[in-house]
Amino acid sequence: MPERTKDIREMVIPLERCPRLYEHQTLDEAIALFALSPSEENPVDLPLLLVLDTKNSLVGRISRADILRGLVPSLLGMGRGGSKFSWSNTEDPHLTFLYEDHALAECGGNRMRPVRSLMRPIDFTLPADTHILEAIVILHRHNTSCVPVLENGAVIGLLRFEELFHAMCNTWCTLPQR
Repeated sequence: MPERTKDIREMVIPLERCPRLYEHQTLDEAIALFALSPSEENPVDLPLLLVLDTKNSLVGRISRADILRGLVPSLLGMGRGGSKFSWSNTEDPHLTFLYEDHALAECGGNRMRPVRSLMRPIDFTLPADTHILEAIVILHRHNTSCVPVLENGAVIGLLRFEELFHAMCNTWCTLPQR
C-alpha cells in the first residue's frame, strides 16, 4: 500500500508553475494567459489567475467569469454608474441577441481595462501543513476548486481540488488487502 501523505505540502502546484499576471496588466493579457494550452511554460490549467503587485505579493485572483463581467458589464449586470439592469436577468434570455451589436462594441472597448479593477481578493489560504482531509472539507465548504497555500507567511503555490481527489482515491481509499 502506498504511503499516505498527511498534509497538502506535496500536492501544491509551485507558484512558478501557476499562471499569473500583475494588477496593472490588461484583460487582453489575462485572456491570452487563459488561452494557453498546457505546455512546458504553462503546465497547469487553473480556473483562475493569480494577480500580483509590483513587489510580487499576491493581491488577488481573476477568473474567466470575472473577465467576462469586465468585457461586457451591461450584459451581466455590472454596468457603470450603479445600473442594476442586466440582460442576464431578463425573463427571456433568448432576447439577448437583440443586444448583440452593443455587447460586441462594449466588449472590444474593454479589453484594455486593467485586471486590478476586476480582480477579487483572496478569500482564504491554507497552511502547507494542513491535513488532506481538512483541506477537502474546507475547499468543499468554500465551494472552490483552488486555494493558495502558505508556508512561513509566503504563498508557495496553489492547491487544486483535483490533486486532493487523486490523493484520496489513489492513496487513502484503496481496497483492503486480503
